[in-house]
Amino acid sequence: MKKKFTYLCAMAGALCMFTACSDDDKLPGESLETKTYTEADGLTLNLDNEAVTGQVVTFAPDANADSKGVITIAGAPLDLGAIIGGVMPTDAAATQPVFALPTSSIIPGSTSVSFPVDLVGSADNCTFEGTSSTDYCTFEYAGNVTKETMTLNISKIALKNTSMAGTYTFPELYGDNGWGGLEPKAYNIMRILWKSDKNAMVDFGSGTPVPMPIDGIFGMALVMPMIPTGDNPEDKTSVLMFLYDTLKEVTLGTDGSVTAKYVDAEDLTGTPVESPKGLARYVVVDDHTLRLFIDPAAIIKSTVEKASKSSRTLSIESLIEGLMTQVVPMLSNGVPVTYGPCLADGEGTIREDFAATSFYLNTETLLPILKVFAPVLGDEDVLNKIAESMVGDVENMTPAEKEQAEGMAKMATSLLKSLPDVIDGTTRIELGINLTKAE
Repeated sequence: MKKKFTYLCAMAGALCMFTACSDDDKLPGESLETKTYTEADGLTLNLDNEAVTGQVVTFAPDANADSKGVITIAGAPLDLGAIIGGVMPTDAAATQPVFALPTSSIIPGSTSVSFPVDLVGSADNCTFEGTSSTDYCTFEYAGNVTKETMTLNISKIALKNTSMAGTYTFPELYGDNGWGGLEPKAYNIMRILWKSDKNAMVDFGSGTPVPMPIDGIFGMALVMPMIPTGDNPEDKTSVLMFLYDTLKEVTLGTDGSVTAKYVDAEDLTGTPVESPKGLARYVVVDDHTLRLFIDPAAIIKSTVEKASKSSRTLSIESLIEGLMTQVVPMLSNGVPVTYGPCLADGEGTIREDFAATSFYLNTETLLPILKVFAPVLGDEDVLNKIAESMVGDVENMTPAEKEQAEGMAKMATSLLKSLPDVIDGTTRIELGINLTKAE
């Protein structure tokens, strides 16, 4: 009996040794299967050792080579339903968002990026590191993958085309007023061009709207004091001055990052604050175009929150359909930003000998989006809400203040009501800013 027991123990030990040797003989990654990792399911993703959200990473074994795999980084679908909170229908039984919008990857210029990796380690726990490239940039990677987790750090992103990289500031805003003094010149820091076959209609108080070219009205609106700058209702600044006073510089990094330094509008003498990396990225497409990749959630949320207050006549479904058609592709493909010489006026005259570059959205980009929003501007309830917000608290106003506020609201709503026709007749529109590259 003792001999039989000893024999069984020996066999059991041999079997264990055989099994152990069998596991040791497996190649790195041999037990790993294709899996997509998310923030909620095992993913830790960093960019230059800083945590990144809004991405998904997929690992797939290379069927044609041992100890190799393919990693794909892509933007996580954006749940539009969660952003707009009840405006769009939802499906409680759905495992994926009902309205999942595509977004871009953290690698500038790419909706998704795949690269091969060499696996080191055990059959189900491997590390990897190396370099890779896309059409627009190169980068380094390092990480660890198991059946349950993926840790990945992307670093040292470098654009292949760095011609537009650098730090930019506004050119000088003020110019000769013709009387020996200085005055703000909108065309020094802004690109403003809007041509339409249809005039806008503006009621200046007579009760009869007057036709006016849209570009002239747009130019006036930019210099009209309308943005509060403090507790005193009389303290207001124009869009032009607000932009010039608050935005201090914009940096296009050689790594594809876009950052800005700005100050608080209520404390223009305060220390400039720098925006964090990752909110915007860019790549240079050609000698006239770069693509800007921005965080879509804040834009869509703001847009639809305003639209959700619409009336019985406004079709939210039509608005969302338009957004899906015109805006959504920009979430993953980037916003096409044209750059080139600045304009001297609203007629499209190129400005000579001006040390600045104009960054702007052109007609092909802006006009389709404007046409999406045209029905909103023609909606009576929306116009009434705008008028109410412009008038404000009439109970605390003097009769003169109330008359002025109501007059401004009437003028604005008449203009907005005519904008759908203006948009329909638009032949050219270019809006943007002029920036000077620091030496």
